Amino acid sequence: MRRKPTNPTGEQCSANALLPCGGFACWYPQMGGYGSRCVVYVNQSTPDDPTGDNCFDVYVWHDGEFPFAEDGQREPVRLHHCSPRQFIRFAEDVLKCARREKELKLS
Repeated sequence: MRRKPTNPTGEQCSANALLPCGGFACWYPQMGGYGSRCVVYVNQSTPDDPTGDNCFDVYVWHDGEFPFAEDGQREPVRLHHCSPRQFIRFAEDVLKCARREKELKLS
C-alpha cells in the first residue's frame, strides 16, 4: 500500500506532473460544482495492456462536501478504479442520455 501523497497544486494537475511520490497529478471530475485535485497511481501489478487500461488508485482532495468519505475521513480519500475505459464508456452513455432527453423534450 502506498503512502498518502501530498496535495498537488493546480499547476501540477494541469500539467499531469510526475510527483516525487511516484504518482501523477490530475484533475478528478467535478462533483457538486467543485474542483478536485488528485494523485493517480497506475497499478503495475495488473497484466500489461498495451493501451494502458490498467487498474489505478486515486487520492482525491475536494473543495466541497465530498461524496466518498471513509469513516469520517476528510482528505485525501483513496479510490480504486479497475479501468480508465469504464469512465470513457460512462461519459459517452451520459452524453447519449442527455441527447435523448433533449430529443424527448422537443417532440
